[in-house]
Amino acid sequence: MLAVRIFSHTPPGRRPWRQAAVLAGLLTVAAVCILSGAPFAAVPAVFILLAWPDLWPRHQPYVQFFYTLFVLQAAAALVWRAASPTPARTAVLAAAVGVSLLYRSPLLLLPPLLAGLEWAGRRERGRDWAVNALILLTVPYLPLLPWAAMNWIVHHQISFFERGESLPNIVSAAGGFVHYSEAFWRAQVRAEPGLQNQYLPRFLTWAFTEIARHPLRYAAGFAGRFAYAISLQPWLFAFGAAGAWACRRNPSARALALLCAYYVLIHSSIAVLPDYMVPLWPLLAALGAMLAVPFLPKAAEASGLAAGARAWLLLLLACACLAGAEADVRALRYAKLFQARPPESDQALAEALERAPRDGWLHYRRGWRRLKAGDRAGAVADLSLAAELRPDNPLWGLHRDWARLLAGDPEPLLAWNRPLSPLTAQTHKTDPDLMRAYVFGRDGRTREARERLLAAYAIIHAGRAPEESPHSLEILWDHARELFGHLPPKDWIAVWRELYLLFDDEPSRKVARRHDPMRDAVVSLQAAGAHREALALLRELLRVRPDSATLWTDKAVSEAAGGRWEASASDLRKALAADPAFLPASFSLGAVYIRMGRSEEALKVYDRALTLGSAASDPHWVLLRSTRDETTRLLRSGK
Repeated sequence: MLAVRIFSHTPPGRRPWRQAAVLAGLLTVAAVCILSGAPFAAVPAVFILLAWPDLWPRHQPYVQFFYTLFVLQAAAALVWRAASPTPARTAVLAAAVGVSLLYRSPLLLLPPLLAGLEWAGRRERGRDWAVNALILLTVPYLPLLPWAAMNWIVHHQISFFERGESLPNIVSAAGGFVHYSEAFWRAQVRAEPGLQNQYLPRFLTWAFTEIARHPLRYAAGFAGRFAYAISLQPWLFAFGAAGAWACRRNPSARALALLCAYYVLIHSSIAVLPDYMVPLWPLLAALGAMLAVPFLPKAAEASGLAAGARAWLLLLLACACLAGAEADVRALRYAKLFQARPPESDQALAEALERAPRDGWLHYRRGWRRLKAGDRAGAVADLSLAAELRPDNPLWGLHRDWARLLAGDPEPLLAWNRPLSPLTAQTHKTDPDLMRAYVFGRDGRTREARERLLAAYAIIHAGRAPEESPHSLEILWDHARELFGHLPPKDWIAVWRELYLLFDDEPSRKVARRHDPMRDAVVSLQAAGAHREALALLRELLRVRPDSATLWTDKAVSEAAGGRWEASASDLRKALAADPAFLPASFSLGAVYIRMGRSEEALKVYDRALTLGSAASDPHWVLLRSTRDETTRLLRSGK
């Protein structure tokens, strides 16, 4: 929450917060060296971080930027405790790990690992060891209890960590992938209905089953991820390993090396992204700087420098614990509010804006909600104010110009040429091209619309393998639905047509059929009883997709709703001509024939569908068979 406040709710001009965070990180790196008994190694460690290109996470997304601070805090507490593992120092370490778990979960297994190693390495396990073990196995997990309570109230699931965040990585790793694979993750969720509720125990059961079935595949993926982590900064890994070897008799240096090894191994067990390793670089820099220890003056732990490092660690931990306590309180408050929540959140946004009328993020969220609700004038007002409050956020300015376009002023969007931030989500990087494709399609400029759609696809597909083309197209379809789905279908059917025709291979067409937002619009119109409008839209869609059994069946539904039974039957026959194994069409055609008094023909339709081997796995098959049996019984009874 502190990270979001600093990075998303801080108006321009208040950048000292970020500079202070960078300085706090560098001071903590120095504290790690000092508390390891190598105070003079702090200078080369900080120098390495500042001099090595892209090493310090000041250029990284704020998620990793802040997590680096938590990992450094835990590292400082760990090396301090290693010199003398008293219960007090163990409590400091446990608190540092516990606060980090509120942010992200990689250090989850570190406390039990430490307790286990100390149990295995001690000949005599006295009272202090028992107290330390108790602290390590309980205190780090106490801050998670309010979040577990919140997840239970909101989702009715026991979840102590970031719900759903790690699941794609777990699934991808079980499949043997080095990197997170969106295509594999989605395919498994579609194939396994039990995985669709994002419940961690089910995912872990599935993952362990897959690993047990394919251990060599998982081992190859683990080795690939380990090698990939080293390949990101091979010289830094070599530097850190050399420092660990040079100071192998120093318990604090050994503890720091253990943390580095743990961090690499825990991330090698799941599929990774490049920025996952960012918090590791300062630790390796501090470890590598210890190479210089034999050549530097000795310094006693009780020196003023060591006392200053301890004071800094405790101050930083106190601030983190306060932020964590506030987060816990907010989690419990959110759970309480969730139980008494109103049906819509417009009221909550209005109340928040009363408390913080100059918060650009709140104005942006309300503007986007207004745009989707059709209040284009209100959306322009809110998004304009958001862009004015945060001129450093070009995406908000782009969305303001999109609202102006929908309100009747296309010029600002067509003239928009600001580059988006490198940290902008990949899907949002396609917004300028998709929005211009909308304008060109609406104006009948087909060639320009296709060029913009191809440019948007190129952004999504950049860096992906050729075989992932359907997945890239899937992402593009989903984002197009998010961007245009709130508009009347007639306003953007031209963009839909060009996007559908852009790729004519069967895998791409399959993706388009599965993620077709226009079909969603048809179903919405039919549910609202607007069958005339649904028929008009379906005729437009069938001009582009005359081979779609689904669309012909949808058209038959609207024809039947108007009492046009012959037209409905004709559409259903066309659906079966396009896909004989499409059971909903067979089911509907039989029902139409029965309504028309042609029961014998209905039975023929049912029998033909049930004999198709390719249809036996369809969930409609059992229902179709029972309908056939009931129809046969009624015919025999003469009813």
